[in-house]
Amino acid sequence: MKKIDNRIQVFHKENGGPSVARNYGLDRMTGDYVVFVDSDDWIEQGSLMVFAEAIGEKHPDVLETRIAEAFGDKTVYKDAHMAEYLKEPFTKERALEWIVNISDNTWPDVKKILSYSYLQKNNIRFLEGRVHGVIDWVSRICYTAESFAACEKIWYYHRMQRPGSITNSIKAKNIIDVIEIAAEHFDYNEKHSTQVSKLVLDRIMA
Repeated sequence: MKKIDNRIQVFHKENGGPSVARNYGLDRMTGDYVVFVDSDDWIEQGSLMVFAEAIGEKHPDVLETRIAEAFGDKTVYKDAHMAEYLKEPFTKERALEWIVNISDNTWPDVKKILSYSYLQKNNIRFLEGRVHGVIDWVSRICYTAESFAACEKIWYYHRMQRPGSITNSIKAKNIIDVIEIAAEHFDYNEKHSTQVSKLVLDRIMA
């Protein structure tokens, strides 16, 4: 890829799980916005240009997007009601309501295109060693992000029910991880109780 475009940098790292890989990339990136793509999934050509237009001159902390889930014999297009929701301004309050209560799925990290300066300022990184660390990650974005935009284009195809996927099996660690993350955010809400922290905690506990 670097031979095609010299702006591309390629790093290789021994597999330590998605959270470790994402943190490794975040610590080395130099761009303005962060896009996550997992190796088994695929994206629509031209998606980054669409994001650049959606980001525009406002440079939001978070660009919320739509994804599809690919099951082999069928594809499910998530958040089909986003266009209707965007008929009113996507303010911080409405964005959080969308993410936590209205969107088909709160937690996929790939749905969020994020300002790198925002991530750095708030030290937003993934919990390592947790199967469901993305729950903590999205929750902390809800706590700290101040500006949002949305893009209703389906751009990301998430391959579902992959053999060997760590999120495609029910194990004791999966359950324990969710319980521990919920307990940590319960403690956070006890110390820093806000409307947003209560909203997020209710979603985690649902």
